[in-house]
Order: sequence, then structure tokens, then C-alpha cells
Amino acid sequence: MTGARGLTLRAKYLILVCAAVIGSTVLVSVPYFFWIERLTLTKATDSLNFEAELVATQVKVHIEQLRDDVLMVSRMPPLQGIIRSTRNAGADPYDSSTLVQWRERLETIFISTLKARPEYAQIRYIGLADNGLELVRVDQTSERIVQVMALEDLQPKAKEPYFRDSLTLSAGEVYFSDITPNVDFGATEAQNPMLRAVTPVVDDDGRTFGIVVINAHFGRLVRSILEQIPASPELYIVTDAGDYVRRSAEGEVDPLVLARTGARLPDHLTRAMADDGLAPHGANAHVYDDGVVSTVRFAPEVTRTVGIGVVLSQPRDVLLKEVADARRSTVLLALGVLSVVALIAFAVSHRLTTPLLRLANALRSGAPGDVPINLPTGRPDEIGEVARALQTLIDRRRRVEAAQAATLARLQSILDNTVDAMVSVDSDGAIRSFNKGAAKVFGYAPDEIIGRGIDTLLADRAGSGDGDPLRVLRGPDDKGVIGELREQEAWTKDGRRVPVELTVSTVETDDGILLSCIIREISERKRLEADIRAHAEALERSNTELEEFAYIASHDLKEPLRAISNHTQFLAEDHGHKLDEDGHKRIERLKALCIRADRLITDLLHFSRLGRDELKYEPVDMTALAEDVRTNLGDTLAASNGEIRVAPDLPDVVGDRTRLTSLIHNLVVNGLKYNDQEAPLVEIGHVPGTANGRVTLFVRDNGIGIAPEFQDAVFKIFKRLHSEKAYGAGTGVGLSFARKIVERHGGHLTFESEPGAGTTFFFDLPGRHT
Repeated sequence: MTGARGLTLRAKYLILVCAAVIGSTVLVSVPYFFWIERLTLTKATDSLNFEAELVATQVKVHIEQLRDDVLMVSRMPPLQGIIRSTRNAGADPYDSSTLVQWRERLETIFISTLKARPEYAQIRYIGLADNGLELVRVDQTSERIVQVMALEDLQPKAKEPYFRDSLTLSAGEVYFSDITPNVDFGATEAQNPMLRAVTPVVDDDGRTFGIVVINAHFGRLVRSILEQIPASPELYIVTDAGDYVRRSAEGEVDPLVLARTGARLPDHLTRAMADDGLAPHGANAHVYDDGVVSTVRFAPEVTRTVGIGVVLSQPRDVLLKEVADARRSTVLLALGVLSVVALIAFAVSHRLTTPLLRLANALRSGAPGDVPINLPTGRPDEIGEVARALQTLIDRRRRVEAAQAATLARLQSILDNTVDAMVSVDSDGAIRSFNKGAAKVFGYAPDEIIGRGIDTLLADRAGSGDGDPLRVLRGPDDKGVIGELREQEAWTKDGRRVPVELTVSTVETDDGILLSCIIREISERKRLEADIRAHAEALERSNTELEEFAYIASHDLKEPLRAISNHTQFLAEDHGHKLDEDGHKRIERLKALCIRADRLITDLLHFSRLGRDELKYEPVDMTALAEDVRTNLGDTLAASNGEIRVAPDLPDVVGDRTRLTSLIHNLVVNGLKYNDQEAPLVEIGHVPGTANGRVTLFVRDNGIGIAPEFQDAVFKIFKRLHSEKAYGAGTGVGLSFARKIVERHGGHLTFESEPGAGTTFFFDLPGRHT
């Protein structure tokens, strides 16, 4: 199939048939082989458990022979003869045998026992007296040479663990020691570990006189046992300490391996023994990837003993050899069947796909547009059905393509008539489209600019001149403007440099990714922004001049006002006798007006200074500041029966301490002054949390409140809402001062009020840690 990509239908059919055969074979054979494998493993584990129990029984019998031997030796007459002779000045009161004779008789028994047991290394009769001194001792070397230890070479053994542990034994009890290296004449024989069987020797009164100890080479003892047991799978005899002797499946017995040398059992054997624990138990089977393991743990029937484990191991591949052979045979058979099926499938697929190839060739030979394609739509079979369906799809696609062409034409019309300039750029920075709006902004015709770099239109603000047209879209920070609105400078065809607003987005097309640029000329907006800035600067200058005028006027008015006040005073003093009652009233009224005018001018001067003086910023403890205000208003509070409550945890701020003191003072005095309660209350607190590094505090009173119709007027300078007769004298500048102080600190002063319930003023200041 010329020009086809991937697998052909014929190849897919062939693969499908082969996959079906392989899948069927796997579905049938895999569960079967798993079942056979489980069955084989079950039988193998049962057989291995039975063999492990049998071996454990035989090992236990041989180990307990050591118990029987030590009991037999402990009951021999010479031991009692030595007791009687020792206690009777060296002579047996029963038959006059001497201590030496009894020793010789016991040595003979020890010698005969050692010769009968080549795995025994030593038999001793140890007395309790004289620090556990050996009374009779016979040794057997690895070459089976028997030696009787001379009296002068006998050693005290009271410090040995097996001696101390045996002191608690009763008559007839046997103690098996831990398997440890032999210590003789102060030297430790590291490669000579011993298993010691100990039993007490008591006199006729039942008192313990001494002990009989048989030292058995554990390695030789186990070897002798294993050599008598019939051949079996790989076998291990393991102690609680981890010492072990291995017999291979071929019957070869390895030397004893000591755990303290760092040697370890194979991992799967160690895992099996750890799973079963140290307590005696019957045969337990374990199946691992390494093989099948059966473990038995027993303890010889003595008073104190050591745990001994029997471990049998059989490799998994040995157990499953027959299963593996059967699996290989099945795979070979399946391959043969697969080959035959593949040949049949190839023939069938060739017959099925030939008509389809002819149909494909007819489609490829068809002409574009409205020219008909010669498809076999008249066939009565499935190929005819496919041909008729294809003809329907072709007709439908031609209609869709016509509709898409009309849509594209409409979109192009919209694009061409958009006011903003719209330019598309490829990955190399070349212009690919240029609408009418762009032509109006830049002065280029589309055929003049398409294909040129975008840097022809947009100025490179980085000024690198590296020849990369896309740099103008990345900007000076080289981060790009995708999805951002950025101002840029652009070049027109006639060389003018105009400001523009630029937005860039990515568009995926069949030819790759394009950058769509929407460009808007903002020269008029820039002009308006410049005008706004100029007006703002003029307004700032006007405000500054007004503040300076207020300062100068209030300062200069002080002098003539003071002259009027003085002349009024002089007139009253010098010519007061000439004035009637109405004249005196007018003189007093004139004095009061002078005082009020002076207060107004003073407040005006202070208000102008609030906008002119430089603030001294420093950390301010608002709790301490509020306490100072409360202290300074002590007389006022006493006179009005008022109270000021200061929250103990007011946040620290950064500001001008003097101005902030005036702020709190004005708000507190305002709350105490405009208050008709018997006990006026003013609270100073804060709103938890911060916003943009600023903290919000409040001053709350229980006074008369502010009516809604007056709430817009309270901050106007010299604006009083109540007469002096009602709430005392004042100029109406307190809240104006407060708002000015807060605004100089970059904040806002607001309030919430309910007539008759009081007012709460809120203001924000820079926090201490901003």
C-alpha cells in the first residue's frame, strides 16, 4: 500500500490472529502450570516436613545420649568411694579402699567412656570444695589419645558459668551448657567449642558433694550424628546462637561454623527460622524464591538445655524440574501451532484486503474540488458499503470546506476592518499578516511589510542591535510580553516615532506557532495624560500657596487683633465712667470677640503648620502615649466624672510622637466634651490584624453621637454643630486637626456613629515592623 503509514490492515489482521492464538494458549496453560506448580510444591513441602521430623528425632536421640552418659557416670561406685574416703582421712570406712584407689577406678571408667565416644573431649569429677577443684579428669585429644590429668595439674572451676549454674541442680537432673570455647589453664581455645553435660553427685544424706562434667566437641558430635543419618536434601543443624553444621545434598559434612566469626546462614534459611521463632516446634515448611525450607526446633529433655534446630532445604528449580520440562514442551508445541495459524491467516488476509487496496487506489486517483471520484459504490458486498460511506463523507467534507471558506472570508473582513493594528509574526520574527488597521497606524501596505522583521515596526527598547527581530517582543528585561499589556514605541513608514500599546498572544497553526500582536496607537492618550499631570502639579502648587497664605495671614492678623484688644481695654479703663450700661456691654462683647478671633487665628496657624512642618518619624508605644493623655486629662476627668479606658495591647506604630499625642488628645476631648452621660466613657483600642503593613486603632465614646445629616460636615474647619451654651466654648477645629494628622501619616480617619449611643473614630497608622 503505497504511501501508507504504520501497519497495514493485512499485517494487523495477521497480528490479531497470532495474538489470539498466543492469548488462548497463555490463558489455558498458565493457570494449568500454576496449578501443577502448587501441587508439586505442596507434595514437596509435605515430604520435606516428614523428612525434617525424622532427622530431628534422630538428632535428638543422639544428643540425649550425652545426657544418659553423664547420668550413668555419675552413678558409678567410685564417686561415692571418693566422697567417703575424702571425709575419712583418705580411707573408705566400708572396705578400706584408699582415695588413690578410688581415683584410679574412676579414671578407668572415664577412659572406657571416652574411648567409646570419640566426640567426647573430656570427663571430669569436680568437687564443690577448694573453689571447685577438679578431683578426677581424663582428656581425649582429636587423635583419640586419652590422657589422665595429674593431681598437680587439676584446676579450680568455680568461676566457670557451667559450675555456678549447676549448683541449683538436684540429684538426677542434667544441665546442658551453652556451646562456648573451651578454657584450659587460662587460655581460650577459640576453635574448640564445647557442649557440656553436667549433673550433681550427692552423698548418702542427699547433700551435693560435686559434679560430673562431660565436654563434647559439638562439631564432632553433630558430624557423628549426621554421618549416621541416611542421605537427605541439604541439611543444617543450628543452635540458638547461630552456630551450625551443614551437610550437603551429596552427603558431605562441613566443619562447624561459629556465628561469632560473622558467618551466617543463607538468607532464605535465616528468614524461615526467624518466622518460626525460638520456641520448640514441629516441622514448618516455607516456600521462597530460593527454594523450599522445612524447620524443626527441639530441646533435649534435660533440666536446662539449649535449643537446636534442624533445617532441610531443597532448591526450587530442583523441585520444579518436571514442571519446567513440561512448560518447555508446551512452548515448543505452541510455536508450531502458531506457525501454521500464521500461514492460514496470511492467506485469508490477502483475500480480504485486495478489494480494499483497489478502493484506496481509486480514492488516490480522484481529483480535488467538485470532480467526481470513481468509487465502486455499486458493489453489493461490504466493500460497496464502505465505498458508498466514503462517497457520503467526501460530499459532506466538500460542503464543510465551502462553509469554512465563507467563515474565513468573514473573519478576514472583520480583521481588516478592526480599528486596532493586528500583526502576526512567525518564530523567526517575520511578519506574516498585516490588517488595514495596521496599515493606517504604520502607513505600510501589506505587500510592502509582509516578510520583513517585526523590528521594522517596533523600536528595540533594549537597543542591543543584535539582529534578532523578536527582541522587540521580549522587551529590555528579556522576559517577553506574552499575555501582558505593555507600552512600546513604534516606527511609522515616514519615520515618525509614536507610542503604542502592545499585547502579544500565541496561536497554534498547521505551520507552527505564530505570535499575534494587537497594537493600539496611544499618542492622544499620552497627550491627555501629560495634561492631567500638568493640572495636578498646578493644583499642588495652588494648595501649597494656600497653606502659605493661611500661615502668613494668621500670623500677620495677630498684631492688629492684639492692638484692637489692647485699645478696647484702654478705652474701658480710661473712659469707662463715661459709658452707660449698654456701652459697657458692647465693650465686653468686643473683648469676647477679640478672644474668639485670637483663638480662631491660633487654630488656623496651627492647622497650616500641620501641612508645612516636617514629621519626625520614630517608633511610638501607643499604649504609653494613651496613658500619658489620660494622665494629662486627670482634672477634666475628675470634673466630668469621666473615664478613659486604654487597651493594654495597643500595637506600636511609627510616626511623629507629638502629632500622634495631639491626635489622641483631640479625639478623647471630643468624646468627653460632647457627652450627656452621667459617667462619660472613652475607650482607646485597636482592630486585630494588619493590612499593607498598617494597623487600625479606634477611639470610642458613649456621647451624643452625630446625626446623619451632619456627618459630612464634622471634619470642616471651624464648623461647630452645637452652640457654646450647650457644650462650652470651642473653635470647631479639633476633628479637622485629627484628620490632617492621620492624612500626614498616610492614613484615613473615618467614624461610625449613632445618635444617642456614641461615636467610634477609626484611623490607620504605619505599623512598627513595616
